Formats: sequence, structure tokens, C-alpha cells
Amino acid sequence: MIEEFKQKKDITESDIVFDCPNCSKSLAMDRRGAGSTIDCPGCSEPVRVPTPPDPVPDTYKDLTEYGDMEDLQQSLLSSREKVDALTAQIAELSKKQEDFEAQRDKNSATISKLRSEFGSIQDALDNIYKVLQE
Repeated sequence: MIEEFKQKKDITESDIVFDCPNCSKSLAMDRRGAGSTIDCPGCSEPVRVPTPPDPVPDTYKDLTEYGDMEDLQQSLLSSREKVDALTAQIAELSKKQEDFEAQRDKNSATISKLRSEFGSIQDALDNIYKVLQE
């Protein structure tokens, strides 16, 4: 019976389709009415609208709870400005990171050369010491 009722054109994806437990009449209610109690149009008995097992998609929420459109637009603009500022900051920090990594690589090469030179100097000092000991 519910499947036949769902095929009617006035039922939308956001509707809950259910049967009256008293008279078995098929009923439909917008998801926003889930959990409320209505009088069945078939038997006039109170019927609780079931809560659907799946969560209600955000597209069905009433946008007025978020404020008027002008407030939403201003909030969106402010958010975009913050995102743009953070994006610029990320780019600047990435450039600094590249510079620091290049300097680190250069310093590592210099340290390797100095270690080699200090090794040569130490060898020369060891040779001088041997000559002086003879």
C-alpha cells in the first residue's frame, strides 16, 4: 500500500510515507514533521509521524535559522576574505620555507668542505709532530 502511495506525483523525496496504525490509511508528511503527532484524515485518531532512519539532508533545513540573506552574504564575503588572506600567508610561508631549505643545503655543503679541510690540516699537523719527534 505504501509503494502505491509513493507513486503519486504530490509525494517528494523529502516526504515520509507511512501507514496509520489504526486504519492502515497511507499518509505522507514532510520530513520536518518527523516526531510530531497529527490526526489521521481517515479515522481522526492521533498518529505519531515516524522519524526516518536516515538523517535529513541539509538541503531540507529551513535557512531562516541562519539569518537573513544579507547576513549570509556578508558572512560569506568575510569568510572568502579570510580564506584569501590565509592563502596569501601560506604562499609567503612556503617561499620562506624554500629559502631556508636552500640555505640549509648550502650550509651543509660548506660544513662538508670544512670537515674535509680540517681533516687535511689535522693530517699535516700529525706529520709535523712526527718530524719534530725524530
